[in-house]
Amino acid sequence: MMKIENPTVIATHDFIWHKKDGTTAPVQVMIGAPYRKNIDWACPCAIFGFEGRYSDIVGISSLQAMSLALNLVSKRLKWLIENGEILDLSEDGKHLDLELITSLFGGR
Repeated sequence: MMKIENPTVIATHDFIWHKKDGTTAPVQVMIGAPYRKNIDWACPCAIFGFEGRYSDIVGISSLQAMSLALNLVSKRLKWLIENGEILDLSEDGKHLDLELITSLFGGR
């Protein structure tokens, strides 16, 4: 499991997670700057408040590594929604659905 220490954060997005048990928790998606790892590239990513920091995602280019990292966080957030959890963009109560997750992070 490879994780660079103190990644350079290049993008974040904050959500509010309304859990099935009635509690709420802040959630932050983090994407770090891709970096060279031998002949490959790796990209740090995390969903803090849910699963935390993932292993840095490896690709053959910086673009592929970052694309794969975005895909991972998108799939994990969609999994939450598919399992009956509610994510809001902010305190205004705008619930995310699968289509909005796709528009935020790309992918299918």
